Amino acid sequence: MDVMLQVDGSLQIMDCDLSLPSGLERLKSPNCRSLAESKARLRQQLFGLGGFPWGSGRVVLLDPNSSCASRRCNEFLSWLLDAQMVTTSELSVERGEIRLRHCGNWLPIDAVIRRVEDDLLDPNCGRPDSLVGVPGLVRSWQSGLVSVFNPPGAGLLRCRSLAALIPECIRVFLGQQPLLDAAPVISLEDPVERSQVFRNAHHYAIRTDDPMHPARPWFGGSSDQRQLEQLLQRIDADPSRWIARPLPVPNSGRMNLRFFGSLHRGFCLFPGALARRSEVDGGARMVISEDSEVHPVWRGLPELGDESAGRTPE
Repeated sequence: MDVMLQVDGSLQIMDCDLSLPSGLERLKSPNCRSLAESKARLRQQLFGLGGFPWGSGRVVLLDPNSSCASRRCNEFLSWLLDAQMVTTSELSVERGEIRLRHCGNWLPIDAVIRRVEDDLLDPNCGRPDSLVGVPGLVRSWQSGLVSVFNPPGAGLLRCRSLAALIPECIRVFLGQQPLLDAAPVISLEDPVERSQVFRNAHHYAIRTDDPMHPARPWFGGSSDQRQLEQLLQRIDADPSRWIARPLPVPNSGRMNLRFFGSLHRGFCLFPGALARRSEVDGGARMVISEDSEVHPVWRGLPELGDESAGRTPE
C-alpha cells in the first residue's frame, strides 16, 4: 500500500496492491548478524510464528520471465519463502493437478506464489495470447487442488477508482470510521466529470486507473500544452483507463511511503516501510524497482520468537 505523508503529518492512501506487491527486497531487517537471522525475522514479521499459509507442502514461485522489472524482487521472495522460482514451461496441469517438471519426473505442487498479473495467469480464462500463464491453473485452484497466493482476482483493488471506495465501504458495511482516508479519485468515464477536468486541467493530476499499465501522467501547472492535448485525445479514445485527482494545496514537501502486510491468522503489518519522494499529487514518481532514492524506515522491532511480531493491535 502506498501512502502519502503530508506536510502536517497526516496520511492518505494513494494506491493498493493486493496481488503483486514489490519492493520488499529493499527492506532488510537491521541489526541481523547473519542471512539466516534476517530470513527468520522477516518471516516472523510477515506470518508470525504460525508458519507459512501453505504449510509444509511443495511451493513454487511463478515468474513471468527472466528480464522483467520485478526479477530482483522475485528472486528475493524465492529465497525468503523457500519457493523454487519457475516459469510456465516447467509446470503442467494433469487431471486438474499442478505438476513441476524435475529431473525427468513430474512432482505434485501444493501452492503457487504467482508473480503474474490476473489476466495473464491462465490463458484458458484470461488473455488467450498469454505466454507466461499456466493453462488450467485457475480451474485447478477453483477445484481446491492447489493454493494460489495471492488468489486470482486480488488485483481488482489495484484499480484506483475501486480502491478509493474502500473507506466508504468500511463506513457502510462495518459501521466504523476508517483510520486512513483515500485520496479522492474522479473517474473520467463520466462525460460530465471528464469535461469538468478538461476545462480545469491545471488543478488536477491525471493518471491511468491501473498502475500496472502506466502511461506518462499529467500534473496541473505543467507548461507542456502539447502533451496535454495529446493526453486528452488518448483519454477520449478510452476514458475507462484514466482517472483524475485534485491537486492538494500546497503541493510540495510530501513523501510517499510503501507499507507491506499479510493476511494469515489475522492481519500483520510489516514494521518497516519504504520512503521516497512523491510527485505533486502524492503518488509515486516511478516503479519502485527503478527508484534509486528509496530509504527504509523502521518502527520498534520485536525480538525473534515474540508471538505479537508484526500483528496489529485489536
